[in-house]
Amino acid sequence: MDVVLFRKLTRKSILKFGEYKDVSVQQIINLGRMPYLRWIYYNIATITFTDDVLEDIFIHEEDRIPKPGTSSELHHIINKRYADKMGLYLTKSVESKRKRRKLQKLIQTNYSVNFSKRQLQAINQGK
Repeated sequence: MDVVLFRKLTRKSILKFGEYKDVSVQQIINLGRMPYLRWIYYNIATITFTDDVLEDIFIHEEDRIPKPGTSSELHHIINKRYADKMGLYLTKSVESKRKRRKLQKLIQTNYSVNFSKRQLQAINQGK
């Protein structure tokens, strides 16, 4: 008997796989990578998102699928619908360069800031 590990991700949930390993769902939304989150929803059977996250990544009630399950055809249909609406015709190289720059900036601002004890005290006291 196999046990299916089912995960329901919230905004604060950290992805533990893929190109955005160790990045939260909210940070991926802030980067504008909703198509990646839609890909996760439609192509990975054991992962879903909370209702507010699904609305943010443009998966409405009528477009949702029963989980655990996948539907890559519906994923392509929805991505085409929103790409046509928003006019997203970026080339792959331009998009990947922008994504890399944004991700590097995000990681630098969140993970590599080392404050001294004095700097932290100053921040806490509003200076």
